[in-house]
Amino acid sequence: MPEQPKCYYRVLGVRRDATLDAIKRRYRSLVRLRHPDVNTSPDASARFQEIVCAYRVLKDASKRRLYDQYGHDFETRLPDLPVGDDTDGGDILKLFGV
Repeated sequence: MPEQPKCYYRVLGVRRDATLDAIKRRYRSLVRLRHPDVNTSPDASARFQEIVCAYRVLKDASKRRLYDQYGHDFETRLPDLPVGDDTDGGDILKLFGV
């Protein structure tokens, strides 16, 4: 059975209601401790990648909201919306079939 991804809040060691500033401070302190160039433990690289991944989601308000709602598979649960062509910057009317 594959290992379940760890909760991003636990990875960073912050509460779910942590502010963006608190998340940034914790991320920076963990990066200094866990970076593979500094930390010689065998799992340093994997742990570091977990930290970076967690931070990328939690620092972005919209990704964080979706993560809180859907968990780790939040990216796969996004609806497929039609996108306009790149020449006109997209036509909002195409979205509604007009």
